[in-house]
Amino acid sequence: MKSIIIGTAGHIDHGKTELIKALTGVDTDRLKEEKERGITIDIGFASLKFGDDLLIGFVDVPGHERFVKNMLAGAGGIDIVILVVAADESVKPQTIEHFEICKLLGVKSGLIVLSKIDLVDEEVIRLVEMEMCDLIRGSFMEKAPIIPVSSRTGKGIDILKETIHDLALKVEEKSEEGTVRLPIDRSFSIKGFGTVVTGTLVSGRIEIGDELELLPAGKKCRVRGIEVHDEPREFARAGQRTALNLAGIGYLDLGRGMTLAMPGALKPARMIDARMNLLPSSPPLKNLSKVRFHHGTSEVMARVHILEADRLAPGSSMYVQLRMEKPVAVFPGDRFIVRFYSPTRTIGGGLVLDNDPRKHKTGDTSVINDLSILESGNEQERLDLIVASYGERGVVLQALVRRSGMGRVAIETLMSDLVQRGWVEEIPVDSGLFLSKRAYDQLKKKAKEEVLRFHRENPLSPGISKEELRRKAASFVHQELFESIVATMKNEGDIRVEGSLVIHRDHRIELNPMEQEIREHLEGEFRKGGLNPPEMKIVLNVSRFPREVVEKIFHLLLREEKLIKMKDERVFHQDSIAALKEKLGKYAEQKSIIDIATFKDMAGITRKNAIPLLEYFDSIKVTKRVGNERLILKENLK
Repeated sequence: MKSIIIGTAGHIDHGKTELIKALTGVDTDRLKEEKERGITIDIGFASLKFGDDLLIGFVDVPGHERFVKNMLAGAGGIDIVILVVAADESVKPQTIEHFEICKLLGVKSGLIVLSKIDLVDEEVIRLVEMEMCDLIRGSFMEKAPIIPVSSRTGKGIDILKETIHDLALKVEEKSEEGTVRLPIDRSFSIKGFGTVVTGTLVSGRIEIGDELELLPAGKKCRVRGIEVHDEPREFARAGQRTALNLAGIGYLDLGRGMTLAMPGALKPARMIDARMNLLPSSPPLKNLSKVRFHHGTSEVMARVHILEADRLAPGSSMYVQLRMEKPVAVFPGDRFIVRFYSPTRTIGGGLVLDNDPRKHKTGDTSVINDLSILESGNEQERLDLIVASYGERGVVLQALVRRSGMGRVAIETLMSDLVQRGWVEEIPVDSGLFLSKRAYDQLKKKAKEEVLRFHRENPLSPGISKEELRRKAASFVHQELFESIVATMKNEGDIRVEGSLVIHRDHRIELNPMEQEIREHLEGEFRKGGLNPPEMKIVLNVSRFPREVVEKIFHLLLREEKLIKMKDERVFHQDSIAALKEKLGKYAEQKSIIDIATFKDMAGITRKNAIPLLEYFDSIKVTKRVGNERLILKENLK
């Protein structure tokens, strides 16, 4: 069944509530004070079915200027507006204000009802019709039907129903693929059921058992039951008036202005970038003026930072940054209304472009250009810009959903295309980490420069460790992103990777004459010592050479395995180790087991040197300790 939301609009006492009652049989004035005073104070709800194919949800809003904020709480999410004008009074102040609000909220379809026609003659009806035509000229309602009715006598009601039916069939249904968002307009407790909230589900689909998050508080709750237009359902979908029975949260924790959403899907914002339109009837708006910001069912105080000038003229439109006193749950593409802080009156509204911006300065052309793309660019251009705004850290898919206002499936498809075009790099982390090609190349450039810097500062070192390279060039990025950068540099031939070391392609260790002399000295001393090597501190303490250079050459020989250090710090030349290994191989031709005494005698060394050498052979799997003896692993002797 197709579900459509229709909202009423119009001046106080122009017959909106009576009209809804004539259409549905429901009196939407539910409050005691509303009954006593005969006016609508808060929003009311009713529904009307057309067979099994169409369900209309009516939102009846108050017309009194003191209750415009309640009107705004009900106006969000409507598909069609019925602008009600009493034939005996014609256009009044709230008629105009409500109409302007509907335009600012981007309502696309509507019709006009001339109510109370039983109180006037035909000539007056025609005059009011002419006044209405003047009001709606050039707007989305310019060709809207104008239907005279009397809720008291029923005249015109059948024609109105047919018109509503025809308009509703033309309205495009909201997609269920979007992020679940239910702005709350009522919360209460029912004995035996517990906490209940109501609202218009503006996007997504909610099922019994779903976990939801209350924003901006961040509290979690679970859906225990669902009603759509007072009928129990297993699920609710976008465009339906919905009541939820919630578990895990008290009704006093909830209230109008809050939003229920999928956990983690929406980050409450204290700043938003937007296109703001000021009404022609509004006075000029100065920079950093304090206003009332209305979005969904919420109302918060905000400052308007104008980005293109120092003031906003009546009837003009500019990019602004709204800085909130309290966080609000908004998506790009959402509409909002702005009212003066005092005296309270509607002055404009606009379109949310970015729900997570940085602070801007007036006149920054790069910011204006970016906002132009967010407003008018295609989906790929907008996503590319959003990804670029996260710089070298990149952005995960869930954050793109929060920041773009698009559905997850749509984003996955668009990001895949951006990756194929080479605009964006994708790193296989969880559901995907994305960063702009420019940011990726910048990270790669920084890593390459750090490798070269290391070689300049450490010419005798073969390369920089991956751990040190990440710490110096990319400590703030995901490990998988760093590994991707290293792999790309390797594939492009800029570096070599040997074990844990990263080496520039052009790096070679070249010794100057003094360094070469030190090398020959060190090798000669340890080679001469054989299996009874000299103490390392004596060899390194060569007065004719700088100690720090000697130590660098010594570590170079260790890395090259020309010298081999035991666990107890003894150092042997590789030639001595190779000769001993050869002797062990000849011994193994006769026996496969050797003890310490036999090994000591075969090598011609003391027990003090025999034990660390056997432990070394254990470590390289030439021998294997079995009790106090060693098993010789012949296959590893080659």
